[in-house]
Amino acid sequence: MPAEHQPTPRPTGQGPVEPAHRASPAAGLPRPIMTRRGVLSTAAHLGVGALLAGCATDGADATVDFAAARDGSELSEVSFGSCISTYSGDGENVNIVKGSAADSAAWRATLGGLGPLVWRIPLAWHGGSPGSSAGGARSYGDAGDYVSAIRSIGGTPVVVVGGTTGDNDILADDAAALVRYFNDDGGRHGGPVDHWIIGNEPDNGGDAAFGMAAYIHGGKGGSGFSTIVGAMRAATSRTLEIAGPSLVSYASWNKDLYDAFLDACGHDVDVVDFHLYEGADLPRYSDAVTGLQQAVASRPHTAGRVGVQLGEYNWMWRYEEPHHGAGQFYTSRNTVAGACTIGRLVEQGGRAYQYSDNNGPLGLITPGGANNGAPASHRLPTPAYYGLKMWTGGDLFRRPTGSMAACTTALPEVELFASTGQKNVVLVNKSLSRAHDVVLAVRGVPASGSYEVWQTVRGMDPSDSAGAQWQDPVRVDSGSYRNGRIAFPSPATTVTTVLIDG
Repeated sequence: MPAEHQPTPRPTGQGPVEPAHRASPAAGLPRPIMTRRGVLSTAAHLGVGALLAGCATDGADATVDFAAARDGSELSEVSFGSCISTYSGDGENVNIVKGSAADSAAWRATLGGLGPLVWRIPLAWHGGSPGSSAGGARSYGDAGDYVSAIRSIGGTPVVVVGGTTGDNDILADDAAALVRYFNDDGGRHGGPVDHWIIGNEPDNGGDAAFGMAAYIHGGKGGSGFSTIVGAMRAATSRTLEIAGPSLVSYASWNKDLYDAFLDACGHDVDVVDFHLYEGADLPRYSDAVTGLQQAVASRPHTAGRVGVQLGEYNWMWRYEEPHHGAGQFYTSRNTVAGACTIGRLVEQGGRAYQYSDNNGPLGLITPGGANNGAPASHRLPTPAYYGLKMWTGGDLFRRPTGSMAACTTALPEVELFASTGQKNVVLVNKSLSRAHDVVLAVRGVPASGSYEVWQTVRGMDPSDSAGAQWQDPVRVDSGSYRNGRIAFPSPATTVTTVLIDG
């Protein structure tokens, strides 16, 4: 659910903090989380050339073993994504369909610059005039335009099925009609669409929430999850991947809701979807994936079959100061938090979808108008945009493939991730003040080869509309490595992606 229209506050944990290390996993999990602890590097801050000159004999303080793939962590076309919020109008929330032709073309070009992604979009049947199902921004007759626009930027549409009057009062016949709208005749209106999510945050809204009982079993105008899914699968010969229940969070206080859903609907769901907005409190993302994977693994009818995806994440779900840390949306701290969130999800075998294309500071592109503290410039990519781009490569460099590799580092406040196919390494320096000179050891590749180093540019003043946090990542180095060592600087609050060709 778009945060601007959130009816009641979400329960939160301790609030955003700067964690010192990764949370340790529970024993016996099939996808262990690598703990990242360490001591302060003693290396002086040298230039890249000076480091390379001595790195053949220096000890490494970060290691990637490309021959050691993490079980169940395979990357795919649906590993990375974002959301088309469908909020539009008044010039403040323009998106890839709404607005002038010039707005639409520039919007598509900017989002397309992230490369092929999943794009979640909330749509409803609306009695045969399908369109946006977003609360307070419902539209009619433009569902095909939205999905066609996603296709035009190489995206994979994931339709969030909305209800008759809200997010979750979904009738099975309407959901089946939406499937036919996109999938009949081999694909129409930008289809076919094979990836679906049923409803949105049925637990949101306190006493006014739709509620999990109605979401699972039917009632309050809805048909119930399994009935809806059965009708959708019967409406097409294509194999559909269907997710739910898209609750506002995963934590100890709502674990019973997921348990009830998996017990009742586990035979019919393919992916457990959850939302989480926790800023820099990164262990909560890892804990959520761990908890949901444990719940899936503990049930015979879901074990080994049902995946986990983070359907919405961002720094916070609202942006008012001071409680929600609005300024952080416009600094490199959001770039770093986003890159770490993605890394933690895919490392554990999950998927990560940022929210959204544009909805105030929560978006990937500024809306213009200087509202909510954003620069008065239309279609300016936000720091969150670059946190995602350092994974996808977009129009700058190649996308990671294969599985996630085993990584370790002795550097404090640093997280390290790598892929085994196209050998990309993503190193995130979370520190607000401490730079590192990194000596990276690479295993499972030839001892010598070539590399490139790409890096985000740090900008920490949210009021600076010309700040470095609004700039594209830059290639800071390239060349040949030897003796399985690559050296590069890692400034505070930056993301570095290293491309390795052994």
